[in-house]
Amino acid sequence: MRDHARLDRARPRTPRRGAAHRHGRPRPRGARVLLVSARSNTSAYEATGGFRLVRPGLDGVVLAVGAALDPVLRATAGLDLAVLDATTIRPFDEIGLRTAVLAADHADVVLVEPCLPATTASRAARTLVHVPHRLPALGDADGLDENGIARTVRDFRRWRGRRVPRT
Repeated sequence: MRDHARLDRARPRTPRRGAAHRHGRPRPRGARVLLVSARSNTSAYEATGGFRLVRPGLDGVVLAVGAALDPVLRATAGLDLAVLDATTIRPFDEIGLRTAVLAADHADVVLVEPCLPATTASRAARTLVHVPHRLPALGDADGLDENGIARTVRDFRRWRGRRVPRT
């Protein structure tokens, strides 16, 4: 099995952008692997080279990668959570993530990406190494539909402030 966490990747977010990537048109610098999914967001957003703040919030941060943005926005509607959008995950926008986490009242981050669970979690954890935080990571195997994301975020927020038993 390949070590997916070590591969650089670009994730097209809409069918049009996916076609552009497949035909060799603009590709993020350094991208080596292209992951194409049947999922797409309803709107295309320009790649900015960093994470884009879609919705501000103070109760934590949700980082939505690629086509995970639409279900994340629906799942977190009405919650005071900052939502970051990552058009591509490489290069990893350490400053964008750290800024959003430090602006929130709670250093809770939920990572939602349309690939293997926790593919990018180690990078996010290294970015926040000096910030006490919690970081669940969701991927395809976890069910990236709106209900699954909402349930995970709700359960995760419910455990805030409780001690995690040591094993």
